[in-house]
Formats: sequence, structure tokens, C-alpha cells
Amino acid sequence: MARYRSPWDRKLKVSTALFLVVGAGLAGWVWLQESGPEGPLPAPVLLVPALLGAIAALAWALAPRGFSVEAGRIRVERHLAPVEIPLREVRAAEVLPEGALGASVRLWGSGGLFGYYGRFWSKRLGRYRLYATRASGLVRLATARDTWVFSPEPPARFVEEVLARAPAVRSGAEAGAAGPAAPRRPWLLPVGLATAVGLGLAAVMAASWAWAPRSVAVAGGEVVIERRWAGPERIPLSTVSEVRPLGREDFRGWRRVSGVALFGQASYGRYRSDALGPFQLYAWRRGPHVLLSTGDGKVVVTPDDWQAFVAEVRAGLGRAPPAPP
Repeated sequence: MARYRSPWDRKLKVSTALFLVVGAGLAGWVWLQESGPEGPLPAPVLLVPALLGAIAALAWALAPRGFSVEAGRIRVERHLAPVEIPLREVRAAEVLPEGALGASVRLWGSGGLFGYYGRFWSKRLGRYRLYATRASGLVRLATARDTWVFSPEPPARFVEEVLARAPAVRSGAEAGAAGPAAPRRPWLLPVGLATAVGLGLAAVMAASWAWAPRSVAVAGGEVVIERRWAGPERIPLSTVSEVRPLGREDFRGWRRVSGVALFGQASYGRYRSDALGPFQLYAWRRGPHVLLSTGDGKVVVTPDDWQAFVAEVRAGLGRAPPAPP
């Protein structure tokens, strides 16, 4: 059995390091913000570091580590789910010239996190499956079903060994005929899917932004919660029985039941905490949070000046304003 390394090129080292540094920095920032005194971050923000960590772990597990030619098969070494190609299926093998993958389109896979791998398309090769850690010194293998591109080191010796063990031809008309035909306009499907997904996400974000709160004020015997594009929410002062700023203990067990937690500080909908039970949240900044207990339930808002807001509400209720903490 012969083994072949797959060394990284400079571009892969930089792109992988940059992703890991940004992910670690974001995770550290989220931890510092979450442990601060202003209350919990929106749920999507908390999920971003976990999502980046999962992406990095999966990319590492599926990235090519090297290649081997052994009894009856070619093997792409990976931490998870190694890929195997029976030697009897190989119909062509060659070392690709420099720039052979130029203008390739990634259909799905990794384009620079621990490796370049997945399904790609180019005008020269058609559809192909890539398992590489550099953009030069590449090898093409053709079977009856797929075209494969690898990055073994050294590439020429890898090709010679495959040719010695498999009924392959190097290149030319026979090799081209053995490979799969290039599909017509293969970019239409991924571009169409990406466009549809993008439009769907844009529509959801626009609707969520329209209902997002942006300010709160006391006017005309009411607490008026203004929203960005939708009409305001109004709470009659006559229904308010309590107003106070939330303490750290009120955030224990804080969780969203239904509603929206946008990236940034905007959050609204039905929430719950161990101390407060269920409540309606209208937040457009991280805090401080102020609780309004009403006849219809509890409401939490994030006024720009919480002391002035609490004083105005208490004045509307005929009560003395609170002493500053």
C-alpha cells in the first residue's frame, strides 16, 4: 500500500486560520456580553458561535488528509467517512496543468475551510468531485460515473501507480470519452436555489423588522410602544399595577416562547423567566429592562432613559417616583 500526503497551500492556511480566529473572537465577545449586567443577548446571537463551531468541526472531519493506493482501491483519507474508489472502475488518470480548475463553480462543499472538497463544475472538466488541499499539483481520475480531482504529493508518482494497477489511459480522446458529459448550464440550479433562499430570508427579515419595537413613551394616559413600520402598541395606565426595573435575578431561566430575536438588540414576543413567569417583551436595546404589570399580563420594555420612564409611569399612576439606585 502506498500513501500520499496532501500538504496545504498558503491560501488554505490563511482562510482556515481566519475563520477560526473570527469564530473564537465572536465566541469570546458573546461570553463577555452575556455575563454582563444588561441581561441576555437575543437567542440568534447566542447560536452563532455554536453554529460556527459545528461548521468548523464538520469541515475538519470531512476534509482530505491524504490519499492511498491499496489492494483494489484508491482511498481518500478523512477523519470521518473516508472515500473509496475501486481501481477497476478507473478509466483515465492524468496530472492536470496549472490553472485547470480556473472559473470553477462550487455546487456544494467547502471552498477553503480545512480543504477544498465537494462537488464542483467547470467548463473544462464538467461536473467533478474535488478532494484537495491546494490549487496546484492536482490529479484527475475518471470513472464511468464521476470525475475526481485530488491533490496527492507527489502527483506524478500517484498517477503512475494508478496506471500500473488499473486499466486506465492517461488522457486524450479515449479519456475524454470515458468521463461523464458536462451538463448544460449546471449553474442554473444552484443559482436558482440561492436566489429563492435569499428572497425568502429577505421577506422573513423584512416582516420581522416591520413589527420590531423602536421606542416607548408615556402620552395621553397610555404607555405607547412604537414599532418600526407597524402601528403602535398602547397600554392604558389605568391597567398598570406595578412598574420597576428588572434585577439580575429576574433573568434567571430567561427563554423565548414565541416571537422574534433579531440580530443586534431587537427582540419581541412571548417570553418566560423563572422569576417573572410569562411576559410580553418589547426590546430594541440590551437594557436596562423595565417591567409593567398590567391587568392583561406582564410587559417588559427597554426605554432609552429607564429612570425618567419609571417616574412618568408612576406619576401617571399617582405614585411617587422611585429613588435612584
